[in-house]
Amino acid sequence: MDGSAFGGNNEVVGIKNFRISAEKDIEGLDTYIAQHLNTTGPLPPLSTNAPYILAVWSEIIAASPVHAVGKTFNLPKEKGQNKDAGSVKVDVVADEGRRWIRVNTIKNSRLMAEIHELDGYESESSESSEQANGNIVTPSHENSILRMAKSLLAAAKHNKVPDTGETPRVTIRLTRLELDPTSSGGETIDPRITRTVQDLAAMGIDVQLGERPFPPRLSDASAPSSADVRPTLKVNLDLSLIIALVSDLSHAPLPLTEEDARERFRPLTRVWKAGILFRSSVISDAISDEETDANEEAPDNNEDVVKDSYEHSRALALQLLSEMRHSLLDEMALHLKNDGAQSQLEFWTTPEAQQRCAKIVEKIGGPGEKRRAQALFESDGQTLFWQDSRFDMNFIPGLVPLHIYPQNVPSQSILPASKPTSSSEIFVRRLFRTCRILLSPSQRRTHQGKSLELVYATELAPSTESSPQVIDTDVPSPSVLAGSRPNTRLTAHTVRSMLWGASSRTTTLTANRASVRAVLREMRVLAGVNTEVEPDLAASDGRELEANTQPGNEVGDDGVAVLWIVEPRSLAEQMRSDVVSAGERAKK
Repeated sequence: MDGSAFGGNNEVVGIKNFRISAEKDIEGLDTYIAQHLNTTGPLPPLSTNAPYILAVWSEIIAASPVHAVGKTFNLPKEKGQNKDAGSVKVDVVADEGRRWIRVNTIKNSRLMAEIHELDGYESESSESSEQANGNIVTPSHENSILRMAKSLLAAAKHNKVPDTGETPRVTIRLTRLELDPTSSGGETIDPRITRTVQDLAAMGIDVQLGERPFPPRLSDASAPSSADVRPTLKVNLDLSLIIALVSDLSHAPLPLTEEDARERFRPLTRVWKAGILFRSSVISDAISDEETDANEEAPDNNEDVVKDSYEHSRALALQLLSEMRHSLLDEMALHLKNDGAQSQLEFWTTPEAQQRCAKIVEKIGGPGEKRRAQALFESDGQTLFWQDSRFDMNFIPGLVPLHIYPQNVPSQSILPASKPTSSSEIFVRRLFRTCRILLSPSQRRTHQGKSLELVYATELAPSTESSPQVIDTDVPSPSVLAGSRPNTRLTAHTVRSMLWGASSRTTTLTANRASVRAVLREMRVLAGVNTEVEPDLAASDGRELEANTQPGNEVGDDGVAVLWIVEPRSLAEQMRSDVVSAGERAKK
């Protein structure tokens, strides 16, 4: 059984426990074989759960993408009852929670034994057990299969799919129940077995008989591909992407070799002269050991300066190597080509991202980066933005000027109600709802009888909003639901950018991979699927270019991206060793 189909970290909820159950069953089979290698005569009965495990595994493969494995759902409480009504297990949850699959390995003989036992109870209770007219099932037919089906239907009605309100469709696969006499060795099929299957169908159950053909070993080729995925013509940029667009890394001539790339960013070195720390690239060989030793009394935090400088220079060199392999602007131009429709391209961002970018660039940006950061938002900034760039003027049409969203974040999504609820449509709705909850104002909500504080309120709620609109979600913060601490990888401006993208049905282009992972994790928790691992970005509805082939070029359509992730580019001009003039120093 190859679990790699679901990622290296078992990101499908329940797959880890399923694997453990399979391994235990294999160990039991190995022990049985070892104990009876030399046994003559009849072997003792073999106790194994292999038929069930193999049947579930076949359903997992066929139902891909899988939402959860072995998930338990609560049944609705009966009126007047304070105690819990119990729960029901679903072997495979698929199609964004819209399909439940339950495997049952009962045989004809076992089902007939149940029916005969129920017939005995009926004869003892005489006429008192007769049901009212109109019911599908009589007491003698209330076998375990029908009881299981009723529980599944009740749970499905009680646990509707978040963001769509749909009731999950229930499939029951009866792997060893035979209705064809030719398949059962010529034995007559009791009509009550046939009636049981008919009753299941009458309830609305999708009944599948027999084992599903066992699938071959999965290969990487079966994974979804993002090769044909395209972004919307209107692209939403977050802060990390704006920084990448103005970065010296994205515009300066590229080094010829990897060694040249690493030499471009030389860290500070621990050489002191008159209380001043020099860049390694401008330190003279004439500096004596005595001069160095004379400054050993420098504050201890200078060690941190050197360490941070080394790590920063190394990170910039790695980003430059990434730029040499896959240029940011080349990648954007490649994906934004849309049959000559580039003239329709628009790029948008939030006011907060613009303001934060200006502050960051003013503090640590170089002259060229400052010029580009200002020109990017000016109507006549084309020339200044592309000045000294290795790319031609207007290399990406519509990039300059960058449009600004309104100040207030959207209170509701503009997703049309008539939109078909495809998997990607559910993903967009779930992303919007998750971002709204993460940005909710501080308030207390009730969940499962407990009053819970929205942990994210003080961390993510915008301070500029005096009376933000209350979001009627009736759901506490996902991290509260998960029983975990707030995710430190999430910041308010990142969540707000994703919120605008989901609301306006535009592709969000970001270089903040960690925040995307964090938001996707919160989405899974909010959807009722709690997991302690981060979802793989290559997963079906969260992959880097969210695939969906309908015309219209909107988020949620087939082939159109919801989230588009690129490698980060930091401000680097001030850290370049080849532009540091002799005698330029970093003061302590």
